Amino acid sequence: MVKYFLYRVSLIPLIILGVVTIVFIILRLSGDPVSLFVGQDATPAEIEEVREEMGFNDPMIVQYGKYLGDVIRLDFGNSMRYGVPAFNLLPKRLPATLQLASFALFISIFIGILFGTVSALKQGTVLDAICSTITLIGQGAPVFWIGVMLILLFSVKLKLLPATGAGGIEHLILPGFTLGIFFAARVARITRAAILDIIAQQYIWTARAKGADEKRVFTLHIAKNAAISVITIIGLSIPSLIGGAVMTEAIFNWPGIGGFIVTAVFNRDYAIVQAGVVILAMTVAVTNIVVDFIYCYLDPRIKLGR
Repeated sequence: MVKYFLYRVSLIPLIILGVVTIVFIILRLSGDPVSLFVGQDATPAEIEEVREEMGFNDPMIVQYGKYLGDVIRLDFGNSMRYGVPAFNLLPKRLPATLQLASFALFISIFIGILFGTVSALKQGTVLDAICSTITLIGQGAPVFWIGVMLILLFSVKLKLLPATGAGGIEHLILPGFTLGIFFAARVARITRAAILDIIAQQYIWTARAKGADEKRVFTLHIAKNAAISVITIIGLSIPSLIGGAVMTEAIFNWPGIGGFIVTAVFNRDYAIVQAGVVILAMTVAVTNIVVDFIYCYLDPRIKLGR
């Protein structure tokens, strides 16, 4: 297990390298950042001078080499908008993103497992049809549409919950549900399929034939064995969950890294975008390692190895 842990940790730098390389290429293709540093009345000579000072006249490979050197030192440069080191602006926003993602994850697990279990145990009934329909809608509805609908209903019409900003738990409910509903639908589908697959196994019929009551059969046999599939989809969803927080934070003006990165993209603030992506990539990589160890705990048959 120690070897596996060290192996996974050693992969994190490679993951970060791939991510920052993609960001470097995309940002260089998104437009000329020099236009943000000069006024509208700048002469071509002034524009060229600024371009030379910032190193944008260097060959792309030279820019990339300098960029990687800065990333290793966690030096992403100063923010174009705020005029301070970009990396210093982001760590204080990470707790807000993790808070939103954790709350959305709790919602997706609770609602998803509940709907999936009820749908499986009541297969073929009206209740199963209702749960399946809600799951289908949740899986297909875009995050931004869900967010806007929740704001119109609970903030504008009913005036029960705040539409934007951060504060108490009431500020977390709408963005948390917006982000969590899509993943709840995914968890519900996998939970239903896993339970139905376990129920059809021979050992379930054997346990019932021996006189075990349904509660004991479900707790000891069905739920425990179905948990592996559910944990798998939850683990695979965590990176998407953190990525989905970007759109959700922008909609609800949530003070996390995601919304901050969206604003930086529109402003072509390269430093903030690069620093934010690196922090999110590291968070996802560490989370995936934790999920792998949870697999091993739930099912001792799973051996951690290269």
